[in-house]
Amino acid sequence: MVSIAELADYPDKAPISVAGIITTLRVRTTKKGEPMAWLGLSDGTAGLECAVFPNAYAKLNGPSVLREGAFLVARGRLAREEATGIKGFLDELVPLG
Repeated sequence: MVSIAELADYPDKAPISVAGIITTLRVRTTKKGEPMAWLGLSDGTAGLECAVFPNAYAKLNGPSVLREGAFLVARGRLAREEATGIKGFLDELVPLG
């Protein structure tokens, strides 16, 4: 597990595992009608915008895991984009506490 600030040195599509607090949360419905979420994750060193796509969202044990202020471990991969910087595409969310 690394700090979010350290992700700046990671290459595109690198696997990531970070712990942090959800600072922002937007749940959306895809064109196919499936729920997904965008969340802001912060660990005190930096913040990271993350996507939880429908397949990962469906694996959550109820959406109560996803709430602002929740402390969790997020695993997935890094997406490095020229225009918007880095984002996390999350496959697994494990609540702590």
